[in-house]
Amino acid sequence: MVIGHIAGLTFLPVGVVMLLNNFGIMHLSKIFGIDITLLGALGLIIVEITDIIDSHIADQHVILTWIVGLILLFPSILYFMSKAMTLLPAIVSAVPIIIAAFLINEGLGSVFIGD
Repeated sequence: MVIGHIAGLTFLPVGVVMLLNNFGIMHLSKIFGIDITLLGALGLIIVEITDIIDSHIADQHVILTWIVGLILLFPSILYFMSKAMTLLPAIVSAVPIIIAAFLINEGLGSVFIGD
């Protein structure tokens, strides 16, 4: 389960920065020249894929991990859909906060939940 822990810890700071940006405490729009919300959406996809890979390697809770992973990927899918088509402004403004919360949850889960 090491791959998921590494990915979760890697994107924990991205989630914190996204949350601070959304609440107006911090104003950092890009990291390494990449939009912070795009980085968060990609990070959420990477974290969920690594969790699914970890569950297959350990052969534990595979179906549950797929279900949870697909549910947690929904905000990233909404983010990419908002770039391709017009969505409601309330949804577009809420997606970065949801992505940040999911990244923080995955990162803290990587720290405190052992194998």
